[in-house]
Amino acid sequence: MAGYKGHLRGGGVTGLILIIFLAPSLTIPRTPLNILILSVSILLGSLLPDIDHPQSILGRHVLFISKPLYRSCGHRSLTHSVFFVILLVLLLSLAKLKLFGFGLGVGMLSHIVLDLCWPGSSGVAILYPFYRRRIDLIPNNVHKKKKKYYKKR
Repeated sequence: MAGYKGHLRGGGVTGLILIIFLAPSLTIPRTPLNILILSVSILLGSLLPDIDHPQSILGRHVLFISKPLYRSCGHRSLTHSVFFVILLVLLLSLAKLKLFGFGLGVGMLSHIVLDLCWPGSSGVAILYPFYRRRIDLIPNNVHKKKKKYYKKR
């Protein structure tokens, strides 16, 4: 697990890339207010998928959400799925919060990619609830050191 600091860093780097390089091509004006909205929403989105765990930085503050989610779905399932990200972004767009929803979606996707690539993680059910099997881009045994046995002379 990358931890909340790693996810914030990943979201921050993703946000910088988005604001500097992609925002002009997406017709998002780089006004101070838009940059603030994107920055806050990307950073929040980079932490949001872990709300399904009661010990996460966000989960501890909203136990009434994180405990039922953890009991019913487990960690790295519903809130780590692409369908959840799409649903949340669509709901925020319908609520006239397109820019905030876009940033939240970008941050959540950066979180999911980091969890997929983190060595030794238990994987991510990225297609949950339609496909519950966890996907892990780096298998658990890659990061473990092999023990070397030497013959005593």
